[in-house]
Amino acid sequence: MAVPKKRTSKSKKNIRKNAWKTKVEKQAVRSLFLAKYLLKTKPEDPAVEKLLNRLNDETAKPDESNSQ
Repeated sequence: MAVPKKRTSKSKKNIRKNAWKTKVEKQAVRSLFLAKYLLKTKPEDPAVEKLLNRLNDETAKPDESNSQ
């Protein structure tokens, strides 16, 4: 028969949540730094260059599906 588990305390829940938030924030800063670096310098990898060109093309063009 299944037995219900004990409830997690607020402090333990907050500790876990803060650890997760710290991890996410660190990754977001790394991603932003990498994005800024790639936009400022010319990438050597052709795959990265292709991705940046595609992203630039998407942001430069207005949405053509809604225009009539």
